[in-house]
Amino acid sequence: MQRILRMTLLVAAGVPGCTDADPLPYRPLVEIAGDTSLVHALILQDSRTLTWAEYGDPDGVPLIELHGGGASHLSGLVYHREALEAGVRIIAVDRPGAGGSTPDPDYSVAGFHKDVEQLADHLQLDGFVVMGNSNGGMFAIAIAHAMPDRVAGAIPLNPATPVFDDSIAWELTPIYHALAGQDASTIVEGMDATMRQFVEDPAAARANDPFQQFPEDTEPEIVAIYFKAIELTPPEVLEHEVRLILDEAGWGFDIFEVEPRVEFFTGVTEVGTPYNRVWAERLPNAGLYETSGGHMGQTGPATRERLMRCVRTLMEGLPC
Repeated sequence: MQRILRMTLLVAAGVPGCTDADPLPYRPLVEIAGDTSLVHALILQDSRTLTWAEYGDPDGVPLIELHGGGASHLSGLVYHREALEAGVRIIAVDRPGAGGSTPDPDYSVAGFHKDVEQLADHLQLDGFVVMGNSNGGMFAIAIAHAMPDRVAGAIPLNPATPVFDDSIAWELTPIYHALAGQDASTIVEGMDATMRQFVEDPAAARANDPFQQFPEDTEPEIVAIYFKAIELTPPEVLEHEVRLILDEAGWGFDIFEVEPRVEFFTGVTEVGTPYNRVWAERLPNAGLYETSGGHMGQTGPATRERLMRCVRTLMEGLPC
């Protein structure tokens, strides 16, 4: 009802892009990306700064969104319109060194939940869903493990693979065999070259992408926002997270002891999908949905809508 009233007022006020036929107000995502009033900061207990941005419905159910490695809070903007429609409040968090968050060379997969817990206290969130893609999916599962009393569910989107926490993961994702022998900076250089191709000529990059990372129906506007998110984060932040993924000591928590519901979304051409199927089966309370595309399979319009519905369902205590 509040969203309907807000839409009525916007139409009556003649806000550009809003008509009686529009279900919710429209603003170009690139315009929203430049709106600094949506970005907030919190001073943590150790004096570091944590930044986040809010998108979607400010009165909606809370979703803590975690960006992929080397990106920033702008990745949460990808789901803005679907979140408005579904009544989801997106709280897109910058990990240390990303966006405006203070760098922390010692942050870990298992320890990042302490920052999220302080943010949840600040925002007075008794419960929330946590979702993240790629490296963010790794952190989403770790947060669900550490905060079972507050996390209503976790949604890892093509998460990093825990190759040193489970020997089956190592066997099913041979791409990590080559990566494990490389320096993190070399890996990031290769990733950066691929990213530059998408920025400079998105159509050609998608056509020549052997992993078909983005679904065919992902809009150019969405692809652009994903790569705009990378502009806010220096490469050394991604290097740190690559080291965390490939740490032979593992991620620092039991990847099978996760109490909240976990809903995997994984692309059909994503290299981690074979293990994600195994992971979902071995967790005590998990489901798996295969999307079109690969590592960016969550960007397809139908999948974005399904994700936001899933957030609401998890908050109601039900599986997606």
